[in-house]
Amino acid sequence: MLYLLFDKCFPYSVADCAVSEWGSWSPCDNQCGVGTQTRTRVIVKPEQNGGKHCPQLEQSRTCRGYAGCHQHDESPSHKGLFHCTDIERDEKTKKKGNVEIKTG
Repeated sequence: MLYLLFDKCFPYSVADCAVSEWGSWSPCDNQCGVGTQTRTRVIVKPEQNGGKHCPQLEQSRTCRGYAGCHQHDESPSHKGLFHCTDIERDEKTKKKGNVEIKTG
């Protein structure tokens, strides 16, 4: 004997992933020289039943930090040039132009 448990079929709903707007860019992760900034967004509604997958949630870009640098004297030959402070230097420091960049 068979019993009918439901008298209707209930279709499942397909839902695409929804994400928030991008957040603000983070500060540059290198205070003196080339570094990276990131920004993120979050999933507001996950995809369901074969809907569109969520897009990328994190982006990064190259940045240049100057907060940990000190500026040369303002003589015409040095105007606008920066060097990293001693705190930012180590044995893996390389020089690119007039900015020393920490490589590791």
